[in-house]
This record gives sequence, structure tokens and C-alpha cells, in this order.
Amino acid sequence: AVAAGAALAVAGTWALVQELSRDRALATVAALFMLVSPILLVQSGGLLNYLFTLGLGLGFLTLLRQGVRTGSPVRLVGSGLLLGWIFFTRPYDAAIWGLLGVVPLVVAHRHRLRDLVAPALWGLLGVAPLVAVTLALNQRLTGSALEFPITVADPLDQFGFGDRRLMPGFGIIDYG
Repeated sequence: AVAAGAALAVAGTWALVQELSRDRALATVAALFMLVSPILLVQSGGLLNYLFTLGLGLGFLTLLRQGVRTGSPVRLVGSGLLLGWIFFTRPYDAAIWGLLGVVPLVVAHRHRLRDLVAPALWGLLGVAPLVAVTLALNQRLTGSALEFPITVADPLDQFGFGDRRLMPGFGIIDYG
């Protein structure tokens, strides 16, 4: 799983740089830098899904930009599916990736925002099922659609200010 996450991150780097620059050599250099980057080693040692999420996020950005550029509903739905998958595993990260995808497109198309309506609807078609599944799962496991299962392990493991803790047995930290 770690190797697959690392491969996804490297391939996602190549694909996004290729989409942004249209330069295969530059994309290859960027992917090689990702491959030899110490962050790849550090993140793969955590046995968490950071690299997998990075790969999904890079894929989301690539498919989103390709979908808007080419008008491809398949790529736009695919971008939504990838963002939904991120939401299922790391909701806060999904919000950040979503902003990274949408804000530059809105800025680039600010004089013709109507051009983004159809791509947005196709993207929503992809993301909506996974958001619905996530919210239903939250409801089933925690009793609230907006409370994520991680809080079952420790209610102090959440975002925001105040007393927080990663998990029982760890010290409480006051984020003020």
C-alpha cells in the first residue's frame, strides 16, 4: 500500500506538471524530484494515507483542469470522484484540494464564469455520491452526519482551537 501511494504521488506529479506546462521533459524532472524527495520517504514511513491522498489530490487537479480545458464530462466526473474519495478519508484535506482546484479556475475564467457551470455540475455528479456515503457512514457510526468516526476514538481529536489530543494516552494540548 505504501508503494502504491508513493507511485500514485509520483505519477500524479508527472500528470499535473504535464497538464500545466505541456512539457513532458519538465513533467519527468518534476516526477523524479518527487521520487527522490525526502518527504516521500518521511510520509511513507507514517503508515498513514498521506501519500495516497497526495496522489488522489494531484489526480483530481489534473482531471479537473483537463476536463475544463477539453470539456470532457468523463474527466470532470472523474475529478469529482477523486475529490469525493479524499473527502471520505480526509475531509479537511478535501476542502483544501477543492479550493486548490476551483479558485485558480474561477480567477482564470472570471470574465466568463458561465463557462464553469457545466464543468461544476459534472464535477458535482462525481463528488456527490461519496460525500453522501461519508455523511451516512458518519451518521451510522457517530449519530451525527457531521461528526467523523475519528472522534469516537477520542472526542478531543478534532479541528479548531482549545484542548485537543491525537488519541487516548497522549497528552492534551491547548491550541489557543
